[in-house]
Amino acid sequence: MSVDSPPRRMTVDEFLSLRDRRDVERMLIRGELWERKMTYRNPWHSTVLAQITFFLQQWNRTQQAFQGFVVAGDAGFRIKGRADSVVGIDAAIVLKQTPLYRYGGKVVFDGPPILAVEILSPSDRQKDIETKVDIYLGANVPLVWIIAPHQRTVTVYRPDAEPELFAQSATLTGEPHLPGLSIPVSELFAADL
Repeated sequence: MSVDSPPRRMTVDEFLSLRDRRDVERMLIRGELWERKMTYRNPWHSTVLAQITFFLQQWNRTQQAFQGFVVAGDAGFRIKGRADSVVGIDAAIVLKQTPLYRYGGKVVFDGPPILAVEILSPSDRQKDIETKVDIYLGANVPLVWIIAPHQRTVTVYRPDAEPELFAQSATLTGEPHLPGLSIPVSELFAADL
């Protein structure tokens, strides 16, 4: 998520009123417009996204009491803070009662997810990933998973806790917020590329 243009201050409504461009990826980070040249997702990113979405969907279908759903593919979220942010999240679990925010024909979730999953790409900068994690944790997202396909690891962030690194031999869990969610890390990297 390297930033190719200098940031410009704007509101969520101003951000959502921008005309979409196929060649530019945009986010509003703490009231600043971040833009970068749109790139294709590499095969590792795409296969890991497919795997994590599959496991999250599989878990969600077995839940009777949980009232939520899985989204993937840079789903848009408005996250309130000192200055609001609008971010695309690779995969997430959202509560059904999360409202939608509509402006000028565009729609994003108006609030944070329960789980935010980001999959690292070669173009991502550490500082940019840390900023997104800070935004998620500042909005009390209970679980943030940062997946590193080339290292075959997942770093788990929770509010008020130290990050935990999970290697291929470990198992991710969603406790206590997503009871019963259990994903062997090795299964995220099962594609033989």
